[in-house]
Amino acid sequence: MLACSCSLQSIGAGICAVLANPNYLNFLYLQCLHMLELLQYEHFCKELVNAQCTKFIDKQQILHWQHYSRKQMLLQQALAKQQQNQAVGK
Repeated sequence: MLACSCSLQSIGAGICAVLANPNYLNFLYLQCLHMLELLQYEHFCKELVNAQCTKFIDKQQILHWQHYSRKQMLLQQALAKQQQNQAVGK
């Protein structure tokens, strides 16, 4: 994992890892685009005043990110195992 020089304490280590890893930037970019799209709707903007709504959105993004991260980790492990098996078979 690459080191991150984030100066804001509110940014967690997980976010720093994401920003330091270009493989995850596409995922972050897509979530940002989706939020920008939703902000075009008046109803969505009005709901953001509700703390429960914003907390729900935050939790859903975290759950989605955890699922994505776990899936990526499993894919990388499978690829590494496959490459190791191919190297042993040579």
